[in-house]
Amino acid sequence: QGLEKLGWSPGRNIRIDARFGATTPEQIQGRARELLAHQPEVILANAPHVVAAVQRAAGTVPIVFVAVSDPVGAGFIKSLARPGGNLTGLLNYEASITGKWMAMLKEIAPSLTRVALMGKHTTDFDYFFEATKASAPSMALETMPIRVETATEIEQAIAMLARTPTTGLL
Repeated sequence: QGLEKLGWSPGRNIRIDARFGATTPEQIQGRARELLAHQPEVILANAPHVVAAVQRAAGTVPIVFVAVSDPVGAGFIKSLARPGGNLTGLLNYEASITGKWMAMLKEIAPSLTRVALMGKHTTDFDYFFEATKASAPSMALETMPIRVETATEIEQAIAMLARTPTTGLL
């Protein structure tokens, strides 16, 4: 409806093709090749692993990314101010948000002495953990990285944190 208000109408002057359900790099590459066979004017890609696969296949086709936390660290763009190349997009969170999260935890529980950042083994984790470490001293907090992949690892980490007094979890 929003596109139609702007004068775009499917079948007349716009075509939207979507691909979902790919989970492996090979499947994502296949979906990207399927889309590129239609000679798109732009591709919207979500999540770092999808953006990476589409970037390899897309050549010079413009790519707009979403749900990417550290596009510079991932090598997708040169800088946030001047992306360069054929990629641009939106961050889901900028790393400094961890400072605000810690401040909220400290406000809720003033006796906190440490904060754990839990996340998957990704470059995004490092991006956020570096920002967490940078903000923590101003709030008199120690930081703990907790890298997890499975539900069991998450449960074990939460159980360990529950036994660790004055610790918050991000």
